[in-house]
Amino acid sequence: MERGTGIAQREGRAEVTGEMRNRSLSDTSVDKCLDLLWRPSAKDQFLRWLREEPGWAETKAVVVAWVKRYLPHCPDNLDKFIDDLRANWLGSSWQMYLWLLLQAHGYDLNDASGRGPDLVLLENGWKLWIECIAPGPGTGELMAQPLPTERVIAGDPNGEKVILRITGALAAKAQQTKRHIDSGLISADERIVIAVSLASVSTSGTSRLESYCLKALYGVGKPILKVPIGDPDQYPWISGVVMNPFDVTSDPELSGGDLWYFPNLFAQNKLPEGFFRFGTEVRCGADGSLYNVSHQKQAEGTKLESAIIEILKEIRYD
Repeated sequence: MERGTGIAQREGRAEVTGEMRNRSLSDTSVDKCLDLLWRPSAKDQFLRWLREEPGWAETKAVVVAWVKRYLPHCPDNLDKFIDDLRANWLGSSWQMYLWLLLQAHGYDLNDASGRGPDLVLLENGWKLWIECIAPGPGTGELMAQPLPTERVIAGDPNGEKVILRITGALAAKAQQTKRHIDSGLISADERIVIAVSLASVSTSGTSRLESYCLKALYGVGKPILKVPIGDPDQYPWISGVVMNPFDVTSDPELSGGDLWYFPNLFAQNKLPEGFFRFGTEVRCGADGSLYNVSHQKQAEGTKLESAIIEILKEIRYD
């Protein structure tokens, strides 16, 4: 694999999967990355706000701290990473945020090489691979449109569109990770999680986002996109799915409180219950309530839709 250009070429980059990167960045190189990030030509509106609006100073400071901490562990060419942030903050910051979040909560992280999934965790002698994706809002009639807040919207106009974005993202990444298994990059007995950020997808007009995630996972409801997710004979290599509904800067303290983890009930290699020490892990109680395994308490007032409740009740966890 050839080195990149610009900053990445001067500093070099690691090529080894599963070993901590030993990229030593000088203060000058970090400053050059940040200077590139804040140049006025950035396409992303959010970064323009951070650069130009005094009221966003605290959020800008968080972004600067995150980028500085992540740069030595970024598997990509550094110039490309910064360019991606400048073009699409909501999509490109997801992997960085998840790496920082896991590190903050004490997980043993190895640096990926850029040839396989985005993140690698070591836990009691086994590996967990995490593949990140941040689908866009869609186009045309399938686009999940932001809805006006000044008037009541009847029904659920964005629900099926959000499910479509989740379903497509899961299908793409499940197929990609299967290729990694077939190539030998990932062993068949290792665990894989798909991490989906919905920050770029308008979820306004949707109710109970967690139920849409479950519908996408298990194919409940009106057919939208035909993929084999939820079939016991398909995608058993996927241990589960992490969902994040918001822009990562809504969590400057790296608490992970807004994240959801949905175990794949058909997985060959399941994660231990409560593996993620943040957010909400979906387990189905006798009354259909969502059970927050990580915090050992029930998520108050949250119910699954009846169709999903029946599916979960029919399936036992091993």
